[in-house]
Amino acid sequence: MEDRNLDELRSIFNNRLKDASNNSFFGVVTGVDPEERTCTVQYEGVNYYDVRLYASIDAELKGMCTIPAEGSNVVVSKLGGSEQLYVSMFSSVDEVKFTCGEELTATMNEEGLVIHTAENVVTTINESGVVIQTDENVTSTFDASGLAVKTADNVTATFDSKGITIEADEAVFKATSAGFKMDNAGKGLKKTLEDLCDAISAITTVDGKALAPNNIAEFKVLKTSLSQFLE
Repeated sequence: MEDRNLDELRSIFNNRLKDASNNSFFGVVTGVDPEERTCTVQYEGVNYYDVRLYASIDAELKGMCTIPAEGSNVVVSKLGGSEQLYVSMFSSVDEVKFTCGEELTATMNEEGLVIHTAENVVTTINESGVVIQTDENVTSTFDASGLAVKTADNVTATFDSKGITIEADEAVFKATSAGFKMDNAGKGLKKTLEDLCDAISAITTVDGKALAPNNIAEFKVLKTSLSQFLE
């Protein structure tokens, strides 16, 4: 009885393989190996392994490779007179990989599009916006709010509808329609200049002649404060 069942199973498998050798067939992807660029396809209960997703089973080769989603339907065809099968049509795709020479690699999946260049510049494009990162650790982000550029030294420049903001540690420079603003360690240039005006207005004059100011200490403090904003 067991031998009969085994013979029937072998006959079914041989018939399916014969059909595959002569025709294309619809199947369901049950497994994917992105590194080898192959997948497993099931057709009428029979699994076909190492079905090619690429011209050669070699992850080092360049070109474009489409990675199907597990559980998706595909059309499988035969390579010439060989027994090698390949996916000729896809229904649902998890990822598309593209490489060109040694300088460009692009990967597109549900998270977006990522592009690598030989200069280690990485560009990511997704629903959130565009992010460009260089090997110098300079990151540029462009999204609905505007453009932000950040360096490895924690210097950040932001361009948006409100204006321009540049931050370097505790120093902040802003340019908006209302004017300019410069702060450093919580102290502002505006406040320093206001204090300077107040100190000047406090100078005593006699008959239109200025006397030696009696608030020299205040001027020294203001001079020191200005050095926080201006080099």
